[in-house]
Amino acid sequence: MLSPVKIGIRRNQRTPGVSSATAATPPSLRTASGPLYRLADYLDQHGRHDRADQIPPIDFWTAAAAHAHPADLAALGNAARARGLYRDAAQLYKHATTHGDLNASANLVNLMHALHPADHRPAHHAARYAAVNDPYTVGRLLDSLWEAGAEDQLRELAGRAARHTPVDGPYAVSQLLDSLREAGAKDQLRELVERVFAAGLFVQFVKFEEGGEFRFGHEPNGNAAAPWAWDDLE
Repeated sequence: MLSPVKIGIRRNQRTPGVSSATAATPPSLRTASGPLYRLADYLDQHGRHDRADQIPPIDFWTAAAAHAHPADLAALGNAARARGLYRDAAQLYKHATTHGDLNASANLVNLMHALHPADHRPAHHAARYAAVNDPYTVGRLLDSLWEAGAEDQLRELAGRAARHTPVDGPYAVSQLLDSLREAGAKDQLRELVERVFAAGLFVQFVKFEEGGEFRFGHEPNGNAAAPWAWDDLE
């Protein structure tokens, strides 16, 4: 990636008061799109070997935040965070979150809460843009919101998840149900449990349904089965 060099400003320093995405992008290009490039395989392998222990300069991270493909933003954020570049990681996570990446959303909330516990704006951003198409990652984001104490954002996301998250994967659905129960979202949990029952995920339904009415299973007509024991088996 290439980024312009500002005259009078030394390389590998941030521009005060300017966001990383803006600083890396000339005004004439901030709303434009151009061709994408991929490094040749042999150059990629050479760079991975010889530069594995080197941290790219600020120019790289600001350019990445401004121009990287949305699908790559979370991975770049993880790379920045692993190297202690928390500001760059947060910027990349923020952009990835805007594109609906739930794992990046959870990482953003966790990182910003650790630095600024009283600021719930990252949680609001995450909840606002969160897609609810994957129950496992929705559950992970709910966990992060709960740990951050972002109750309003948690309730809003929990409500959307209960109504719209697909319930076709038993393991992932169980994770989401666990997250809702852990967060104390009783109404949303109850709503999702009803959808789980309608979808035929009875094992998950029994684990989370209230009252234990279906402890002994249900009849083909959907009614709760009467109690039975070993002596009832032929």
